[in-house]
Amino acid sequence: SLEQRELLRDTLVIVVSDHGEDLGDHGEGTHGLFVYQSTVRVVMLVSGPGARRGGVVDAPVSLTDVMPTVLEALGGAPAPAGDGESLWPAVAGRGDAAGDRSIYAETFLPRLDFGWSELRAVRSGGLKYIQAPRPELYDVRADPGEKQDLSVPRAADVPLLKRRLEEVVARTEAGGG
Repeated sequence: SLEQRELLRDTLVIVVSDHGEDLGDHGEGTHGLFVYQSTVRVVMLVSGPGARRGGVVDAPVSLTDVMPTVLEALGGAPAPAGDGESLWPAVAGRGDAAGDRSIYAETFLPRLDFGWSELRAVRSGGLKYIQAPRPELYDVRADPGEKQDLSVPRAADVPLLKRRLEEVVARTEAGGG
């Protein structure tokens, strides 16, 4: 419709989903029970004036980055602090997305539906820490399927990532994103 009315080249279009599908990874037949990459990793497609064609942002980003990206793309005021980061420089081909930041994920479905523990996770660099009754640690660059839990062999990394997770949760619960 936008193309037929000759509006597409002047329209910013961003398409994202709210979750991946898991499709049986880690024994989950649906989605929402776990916070593994197969559920939390989603594609974000951007098209419009200023967006580079065929570009790929490979750094971990968050759905909270959508609003600041839209605001910058449209020349609006920056998003409030803590509400994600603009990906517009990377989308426009003028820089990279921040690669060394903490990305947060959570699911409360296990607690709300089954009385189990909620799961929270933080990804920082190539490592991902999952706060669970038995904490897990993965090197998602070397092991994108999160098959090898490194929480014992890399036990020294666990407290740092746990602290990062606690900082993100505290900011989120205080309303700071």
